[in-house]
Amino acid sequence: ESKNGYIQMLGPMKVNDVYFKTPYAIVADNPNNDFAGVVSAKCGAIVLTDNNDISLGNISANGALAYTGEGKESISVLSLNGDITINSDATISSSHKNGRVDLMTTTGNIAINGDVTCVGDVFASSSVNGDISVSGDIVSEKCFALMAVDGDVSVDGRVQSYDSFVSTSKGSVFFNGSLKGENNVMVGSSNGSIYMNGIVDAFGTDGYALLNIEGDGDVVFGTEGLLKGTHGVGVLIENGDVFGSSTAVSEKNGFLSK
Repeated sequence: ESKNGYIQMLGPMKVNDVYFKTPYAIVADNPNNDFAGVVSAKCGAIVLTDNNDISLGNISANGALAYTGEGKESISVLSLNGDITINSDATISSSHKNGRVDLMTTTGNIAINGDVTCVGDVFASSSVNGDISVSGDIVSEKCFALMAVDGDVSVDGRVQSYDSFVSTSKGSVFFNGSLKGENNVMVGSSNGSIYMNGIVDAFGTDGYALLNIEGDGDVVFGTEGLLKGTHGVGVLIENGDVFGSSTAVSEKNGFLSK
């Protein structure tokens, strides 16, 4: 705990459960860190790096921290060789106007099982063979994005933000929850399929919802699948097809393009 300054861990940390508390920033970005237990924090901003899995408990962060090298401010969690798991409720915000939250893993999975409230853009990305799953409820004031390269993306919870994006390059998207965006909502896969048994809804005045398959995958609507958009909806498919309910794309200005 620090009451008057930020906390910076210069050397590698190998600890079980840990709780950080400071009104300022926390920096624990040594690539050899090993947080074996649950990491919890109440702070101004936070950067965590772990060489293996990382499990987040209650995180309350409100601040800004230069991280990306592009003049933007970030709160970030990086797992080099393991998973990122959020099991508890978390509130993460950035006071910077360009603030964003990055959850990144190079070889593991990302699982958001708790409810998360975010102020600022949120990007959750896995690089190699990692799956991304959401079973909690997520509220973001700006953009919320789930991006996998080789793995699948599963959304069983409820996500609401200004812009919402879910994509995977080589995997499939399994959609049983709801993805709502005030502006634009996009669900896409380059070479997999989209299995829609939930609601994708662009509910704002200019809201537009899109399902996009760039490769050989299909769009499969279940009995509960629905694509909605106040301004319009679209399904773009390169080589696959659309299966399921004919009423799943029922809003005005809807189209199917192959």
